[in-house]
Amino acid sequence: MDSGSLWPLALYFGLVALTAAAMVGVSALLGQRHREHATTEPCESGIVSTGPVRLRLSVKFYLVAVLFVMFDLLYGVPILLMRLKLWTCSRRCS
Repeated sequence: MDSGSLWPLALYFGLVALTAAAMVGVSALLGQRHREHATTEPCESGIVSTGPVRLRLSVKFYLVAVLFVMFDLLYGVPILLMRLKLWTCSRRCS
């Protein structure tokens, strides 16, 4: 490829970067600025959290999660691909 054919791509990326920078700049200039006590507190669905944030899970939970992912990959994906006609049988399916 010569450099003459790359100018539209460079122009496109330049316009994308300029648009993104303009959007961030305008939102920073026109955005609301307020610091209230309730704004800085962590909140989940309107309920202030109490206690430790991290939840310890047992090994059984991770075992079930890994088995689910394995089942999904081993059985779910090929069945989906067969239904979409992206995976064919090695011998004639009748």
